[in-house]
Amino acid sequence: MPGAKLAGQVFYVTPLLRGICYVLGQTTALVVSDYQVLHPSHPRCSLDRLVYKEGVLQWRRRRRRRQCHSRDIWPAVRAVLAGPGARRWRYWASSGTGAVVGFAGAGAGEAPCRPGPLCCQPGAPERVGLRDGSAVSLLFIDSNFFLLSEFLERVRSQGVALHRSLYRILLSGYVRAGKFDSVIQTFDEMVTSGCREFGVDYNRFIGVLVKNCCFDLVEKYYGVALDKGFCLTSFTYSRWISALCQSDRIELIERLLADMDKFGCFPDIWACNIYVDYLCKQNRLHDALKMLDNMEMRGTSPDVVTYTTVVGFLCDNKQFAEAVELWEEMVRRGLKPDIIACGVLIFGLCKSDKVDEAFELALRMLSLNLELNVCIYNALISGFLRSGSINKAFKIISFMRTNGCEPDVVTYNIRLNHYCDAGMIKEAEKLIEEMEMSGVVNPDRYSYNQMLKGLCKAHQLDRAFGFVSDHMEVGGFCDIVSCNILIDAFCKAKKVTSALKLFKEMGYKGIQADAVTYGTLINGLYGVGYYNLAEEIFEQMLKAQVVPNVNLYNIMLHNLCKAGQFEQAQKIFLQMIQKEVSPDIITFNTLIYWLGKSSRAIEAVDLFRDMRARGVEPDSLTFRYLINGLLEEGKATLAYEVWEYMMENGIILDRDVSDRLISMLKSKNK
Repeated sequence: MPGAKLAGQVFYVTPLLRGICYVLGQTTALVVSDYQVLHPSHPRCSLDRLVYKEGVLQWRRRRRRRQCHSRDIWPAVRAVLAGPGARRWRYWASSGTGAVVGFAGAGAGEAPCRPGPLCCQPGAPERVGLRDGSAVSLLFIDSNFFLLSEFLERVRSQGVALHRSLYRILLSGYVRAGKFDSVIQTFDEMVTSGCREFGVDYNRFIGVLVKNCCFDLVEKYYGVALDKGFCLTSFTYSRWISALCQSDRIELIERLLADMDKFGCFPDIWACNIYVDYLCKQNRLHDALKMLDNMEMRGTSPDVVTYTTVVGFLCDNKQFAEAVELWEEMVRRGLKPDIIACGVLIFGLCKSDKVDEAFELALRMLSLNLELNVCIYNALISGFLRSGSINKAFKIISFMRTNGCEPDVVTYNIRLNHYCDAGMIKEAEKLIEEMEMSGVVNPDRYSYNQMLKGLCKAHQLDRAFGFVSDHMEVGGFCDIVSCNILIDAFCKAKKVTSALKLFKEMGYKGIQADAVTYGTLINGLYGVGYYNLAEEIFEQMLKAQVVPNVNLYNIMLHNLCKAGQFEQAQKIFLQMIQKEVSPDIITFNTLIYWLGKSSRAIEAVDLFRDMRARGVEPDSLTFRYLINGLLEEGKATLAYEVWEYMMENGIILDRDVSDRLISMLKSKNK
């Protein structure tokens, strides 16, 4: 057809919307029409399609295929229409001038097209059927939303009502394209068009809203669905409940569960597990256990994940008897615990120093033919070493090897940590050497830093420095943690000159000092009386834009107050607040102690009130320092009021301070 453009555009729509000849950007040429008019005998027959592939235009209909070059597209369209496959169909196309060109009518000897129930009949509204929806689907594939909008606008301008199937295609296409506003607009149009609705439409639409976390809209359309007598499926309810757990909408979840109970359905196991996990995180153990019972009664039996979630929560709350009982219940119900379910309980028991119970449980797991992994063995070894059962720990190491589970670097590090804490430096050095020589389990950064800490703890600073040079720097394991360990050891040994030298070398080696480095060094300098240098280092830290932590501020406040520099300490405290570093109990106790020592007890009381306002709970030391300061200034009545507040909160005052307070009150009443 000379002069016709092949850029995707609708060339013409007949007044009756019976036919469209449409070319999609030289990728797909399609002849479409109302399928009841064009396919009266075969309404399920697919449309003819001319597909551009590898420089060749291919006509596809069912399993037959014809080919032609792209420059022959319009002759190809004519060939399709004139062929035997088009004998029963009527087509229209446009040459671009707006004139309708008839390609073919009814085939020779064939009866003309008889109107079907969806045909254009005088005085009756049309419905664009499923085959026209195929054209819409191709527009979505090409992301040609401009032409789609133009096509739909022309359909509406002709007073044609879209068929339900086409609405569904539009909704599906907009969802895949991410055009969420168009999804809502199309669904609203479908609801108001008088088109027959089904529960599946609301389920799909609400599912899209849930996925996009539009919970206000979900509630709105959920109410509409209920008013129309539709209910959601268990799948839709389950996805909604799962999403609500992540958005902390517990009251709505409970309402949905009540609705599901009314409609005779229940969430699936996926939603139940998410809900149980949410209840545990909200510290609602009673509700979580109740949900477990409901799952069993309603046919959604709890699985290993459900039990593992609740068991882990019980362990976190130190309710180990209940955790073990629930684990045994899981086994009795025929569920085989996986390694995660086993690990949760054993890790919780070992962490709370109940290693003997953890070991018994491990034996129970072995009796159930469950293989323990290296993480569980490591938890048991660490637990026995911490409790002093050294022989049991080493027997477990031998046992795990016998069972085919080789120790990993964590196993070696647990042993190394034990040797260093116990001052067994020779054994620790042999273990490091064994790891280096094995070629299987090489020491990591933690291993070397732990060895370094052990040497420093044993006051072997020269060997520690040599260990860094011979082992750590060679392998590239020397880091900020290593430097902080050495600086701390030098400061404790009053060798601040060596600490300062190492501090400068860190910059040359590209190791950036952190708040721990500065805090350790400043504390060491204050300890030997280098007050000015300590304050210079603090200012240097601020210029380097290293954010001080609460421990560093506590070091500064303690040493400034000790030196009687209360104004400077007050400035540091205000700076701490401005930098949004929250003061802790040590901060307030330090200031209250030194204010009391300096006969400034009233200021200490004001600070005590500020402390409570900031949500920091006072401890026995706070009251001891505060009452002592008040008694030093003879303010027995005020001290007694503080003591009353202390007793109301269940904190007992030290015997010597309480005796002093009672003695002063008696002498005052005489």
